[in-house]
Amino acid sequence: MNPRKEIMISKILLFENLNVSISNAALLAAKLEAELLGLFVEDVNLLRLSNLPFACETEIHSTLTRSMEPESLLRRFRMLAAQMEERLSHAAHKLHVSWSFQVSRGILWMELLEAAKKCDLLVVSAKGQFSNFLPFFDDPLCRLLEEVQKPILFLPSEKQLQSPFGLLLDPSKDFLPILKLSAGIAEKFSAALTLFVLNKPLEATQSRLVETMTAGIPKLSLIQGVRKEPTVIGSLIHEEKIGLLFFSLKNLSLPKERLKVLMRLLSCPVLLSP
Repeated sequence: MNPRKEIMISKILLFENLNVSISNAALLAAKLEAELLGLFVEDVNLLRLSNLPFACETEIHSTLTRSMEPESLLRRFRMLAAQMEERLSHAAHKLHVSWSFQVSRGILWMELLEAAKKCDLLVVSAKGQFSNFLPFFDDPLCRLLEEVQKPILFLPSEKQLQSPFGLLLDPSKDFLPILKLSAGIAEKFSAALTLFVLNKPLEATQSRLVETMTAGIPKLSLIQGVRKEPTVIGSLIHEEKIGLLFFSLKNLSLPKERLKVLMRLLSCPVLLSP
């Protein structure tokens, strides 16, 4: 690999007990030769709630209501942690990935931020535990990205990482860091890479930089002059059948409302960088 494309990702954090999260995190760890860190958090707020005299819970699918007790909640935590560890172990061994697993107790968001300090990339999904933050933050994904300042692999659906990959970039701003990251990962996957260049075409010096950074990629495609509209971008991503989309918040600099619209339109995995 070109040393200028060396990827500084050695530890990947996973905190959701979902098959799609575990399988994609394990695949990415295998390709990047990274360690997979599994985290299960015993939510202290739920434990406090279970201690209240009239605490109860309602099952979503059956609307069955039952009392909520600390002992039964702790047993359920242990069962879910053991299940996650088993799934993680199976996925990691299948792909010969180094892995570890830990259980912590605390406030979910704070425990996630603390664990993120020890890793280089996080994996979250739209349907896992990460969705619990929706009532508390206007945009939990951007909030997490801003706080940890590390790349996040976001899984909006059940889709797996697959070629071709795509990169959204704005040529009017510095795009070297996100180009370096996307090109390095695409090379590790032996994946084709499509660059969606927003607003205006690349200049000659920028084109030469792209050629240098993508030299080891099987196939490079450029779609230039893409309008910076979420619906236009979303349609192109769908038409090109992109299996993993990269972009940097700093480079793309879309207003938050437009970014939220774009994220709702995407069904492929997205790797966001600060």
